[in-house]
Amino acid sequence: MLLGLMAASALAQQQEGGRTTAAVPSMPAVTDPVTAGASVAATTLPTVDAVRPDLAPVDPFAPRADAMARRFRYDPSPQEIALKHHGYIHYYGNLALAAGLRGLNRVTGGREQIQAAAARDVPLDEEQLARAARWSEAAAAER
Repeated sequence: MLLGLMAASALAQQQEGGRTTAAVPSMPAVTDPVTAGASVAATTLPTVDAVRPDLAPVDPFAPRADAMARRFRYDPSPQEIALKHHGYIHYYGNLALAAGLRGLNRVTGGREQIQAAAARDVPLDEEQLARAARWSEAAAAER
């Protein structure tokens, strides 16, 4: 209680013309090695949080175009089942058969059924290579 009275009296002494001025503690003097002993007041800057855009937290509820397309497959409508897939038993039987074959392929260590294209040279014999070399030299000479 005594401290509260002392603080109130100090606040009353600081009032000037209806304005209250708060006492600001003075900053400690720091010697700057660049200015060779000159006294400079230390300044504390506010904290800035900078995050790279690719490391920014991702909103799990934000809509993403391809996220659902990769994880979710829409079943066909009853009309598509009847016309395109020849009925429910045929459609789901084919799905089960495909899943079983994928599992069998994985267990036996087989290659994936769908693979990326790999470019390779066309196998040519010596005569074909010589003819191609003559043709490219003739085409270069015409230019």
